[in-house]
Amino acid sequence: DVAHSQQEGGSEAIAGLVAVDESRAAMLAPAIAKLSNDPIASVKACAAEAVYALMRWRRDEAIRDFLALVDGPDGLLATRWMQQLTMAGIATHWEKVRPIVERMLASDEEEVREAGGALASVAGLDETDADDLLTRVIDDPDARVRRGVAKVLAARALSSRYRARCATGLRKLFDDDDAEVQQEAAKVFWRIRDRQRAELDEVSYAFLSSKAFEGNHQHFLHALEVSTANVTDLVLATADRMVSSYGAQLGDLRGSVGGDSRNLSDLLLRVLGTLDADRDKINRALDILDLMLEAGAWGVSEALETVER
Repeated sequence: DVAHSQQEGGSEAIAGLVAVDESRAAMLAPAIAKLSNDPIASVKACAAEAVYALMRWRRDEAIRDFLALVDGPDGLLATRWMQQLTMAGIATHWEKVRPIVERMLASDEEEVREAGGALASVAGLDETDADDLLTRVIDDPDARVRRGVAKVLAARALSSRYRARCATGLRKLFDDDDAEVQQEAAKVFWRIRDRQRAELDEVSYAFLSSKAFEGNHQHFLHALEVSTANVTDLVLATADRMVSSYGAQLGDLRGSVGGDSRNLSDLLLRVLGTLDADRDKINRALDILDLMLEAGAWGVSEALETVER
């Protein structure tokens, strides 16, 4: 109704004021607390933005308001600002936030469980007393929880602080039984920039031998294409896997694999240009190109015309 619409609009306005001016936080804190305790879920959802703004200046008060906000339907917990609030709370008030994350993991709503998996992973990586939670959610029987986990591990794997634990989790998730979990885990390669690929060598080779490779190899090809590091061995291993996994599909332009064969042949050609002295690897690359040619893979003829055995 009109009153609730006004309350929701007021929450957004308050958030904008508090976010940029600490002096307004004291004046508006009572209004934020009132909105947080409103029984209407839509009002609470909008109030979350104001509480998040208050978090910048008055974290303890914001946490109290946050705990009032969670006294609502589970669906509220998966909204953008509530997830941001939960993540902020993990950093300073984990003992109060943990029951909320546990509630999300046990929710009847799939989107809430997925968000819970992501937030549990954040806590597991950041909080020393939450390692058990990260281990638990990686092996959770619910695929939606594991999807949330995969998103976080893929996003944080390039940070030296998290790399070892993310790598361990990603290797397991590459072989997950759920295709969407595999897909989210494989996105780690889409985030790689330039020489960062070398920091994930073990993860790269684990991916090549995993279930996730088929259907998600594009992310990996992209990482090889943008890398300026020496990726010779990985390119050869990738080409071997693509030929063994896809075979004749490499020559079928009606599917995505056929189109990717051109990218693969370009990578092989790039490798050949760097192997002046390593005859074994040159022969291996040319043998793979021959196999791709037999499969009718697009772009291979052009690649072979530029080299001599």
